[in-house]
Amino acid sequence: MYQIEKCPLPIIWLDTYVMIKIIRFLNNPEKLTASDTAQISLLYQYLIKGSAEGKIIVPFAEQGFEIAENKKDDWFKILKKITLDIMTKGKFDIENNHIREGMKGYLNSENNIELSYLSLFEQDPVDEIRETLSREFIIFPSFNPYITEPDVRSSDISSDLLNQERTENLRNNVQIETQLKIEQQKRFTALKQTLFIHENDKLNPYILFGLVSSYYDLLMWNSLHPDNEGQEGLLEFYNSNYYQELPFVNLECSLLAQLTTSPNNIKPGDIMDIKHISIMMPFSDLFITDKAWSNKLKILKCHEIYNTEIIYTGQSEEIINFFEKHNIKI
Repeated sequence: MYQIEKCPLPIIWLDTYVMIKIIRFLNNPEKLTASDTAQISLLYQYLIKGSAEGKIIVPFAEQGFEIAENKKDDWFKILKKITLDIMTKGKFDIENNHIREGMKGYLNSENNIELSYLSLFEQDPVDEIRETLSREFIIFPSFNPYITEPDVRSSDISSDLLNQERTENLRNNVQIETQLKIEQQKRFTALKQTLFIHENDKLNPYILFGLVSSYYDLLMWNSLHPDNEGQEGLLEFYNSNYYQELPFVNLECSLLAQLTTSPNNIKPGDIMDIKHISIMMPFSDLFITDKAWSNKLKILKCHEIYNTEIIYTGQSEEIINFFEKHNIKI
């Protein structure tokens, strides 16, 4: 149903784990093992060479919030060399764009809906990188693009709530298929609760985000639907393949269903990882993460569904093959 238009230049996504490894390699190499040092050195050389030659796009999004405070300056210095300051839109904006396309496809009974890599960026990153590299001197802004400091407590609350749900699921022997259906309905469930939530609960950022997202969906739905069916029409959309097969919905719900039926504790970092995976992975040509996430994504056959090469930093041969295939040599 959904056709992904990928960028003419390969998009490479580095998750937070990989960026921290690169920071340590350049600033605190003594904190890495000899094996890590060799692997990260290889990857970093390819990234720098590919970016400098304008042959790859290595965007950054909200990972800066996940780096420890005392590492932020180092993070941005390194980030600029690798990404050439190419940023994605925020997750909220990207999701709204894709949901709107899904709603239009549903209302028009379209069989094929194209989601373009352009929906992730304010401007075409190919034009942006060529414009940057055409300058005689590349001047990077010195300011931190993350004006607002991250609310770490929000991630902690989210993981606490999900762990409560996970504990209940294990107690009640909830299967992953059942939990997947629950995840797919959470936006509509949040919308129905808007009129009934106790005032104090509105202070909970996890609940608030769900309410804002689902209410925005209702506003979009009402603006697109000629008969203005409101909540009932939106529920039908949520129950359709047009919603459930949206790449970010499919990935986020599948991964959350995995985590909330697993015996393993959910960490705050897992939630941010899922946010990045659900948005960036379908549009990436190379997705570099840690071994655990690589295995989880391959179990879901994400590499086949979205035609994305998913690897972890220890796969040096695969890293070499990918970059050499795109005529990037070190």
